[in-house]
Amino acid sequence: MTTISFGSGTGIPDCIGVFYDSGIADGSEAWIVISGIADIYFWGSTTRGHLARTGLAANTGEISGQALSEDIPTSPFATDKHFCEIGHVLESKTGARLAKCVLHFN
Repeated sequence: MTTISFGSGTGIPDCIGVFYDSGIADGSEAWIVISGIADIYFWGSTTRGHLARTGLAANTGEISGQALSEDIPTSPFATDKHFCEIGHVLESKTGARLAKCVLHFN
């Protein structure tokens, strides 16, 4: 599985799925993963146990369509980050690359 993109841009909350393959033309049929375990493309390193989320304009190095691995924030959980969460990271990896995640969209 080569999940690359979210279908939402940077700073847009409420992602509902990830593309199964990259390079799908606009308007074409595509496989979208909406739950379970999927490979997600992260713009930076990942750490097992972190949450996976879409980018916010305040992030450094954000890339639209790619995820960010972030330590789970302490309470109160920031509202903007909560609605950008797409799941939890299952693999630690160095640098931008695919990593397995358990998907759940807020």
